[in-house]
Amino acid sequence: MCEPDELERSLEESALGEEGEVEVRPEDSDDAAGSAPGIAQVLSDPLEPGESLPIGGEVPRDARVVVRAEADGKVVESIFEDAKIPSGAEVEIERRPRDEAPVAVIITPSGERVGPTDVDEVTTDEGRG
Repeated sequence: MCEPDELERSLEESALGEEGEVEVRPEDSDDAAGSAPGIAQVLSDPLEPGESLPIGGEVPRDARVVVRAEADGKVVESIFEDAKIPSGAEVEIERRPRDEAPVAVIITPSGERVGPTDVDEVTTDEGRG
């Protein structure tokens, strides 16, 4: 469970303790972002096709990465499990050819493309706030 207001307050007050080894922050953004051991999160609207999100730090293979994206009113969560993601990778939002839904793809520093292990559509009331 994540309560965005409480998490943002905890981040501002350094209440979560130590800083985590993985950092995610949209470029040119004032969105709240932070990390602690075992978690890294950005509090923002879903990403849109053409947007990207750099990943600083190596994401362990047993981590679960969830990226929320939106296009044309459709909000989709791309889920990555059991994927070792190296430092310097970047999440890019694209449209799936078959239905134009937004989907996240991880691009490693060597150019390898890692697709999600699962993609779930989110109902509209859970999307943009």
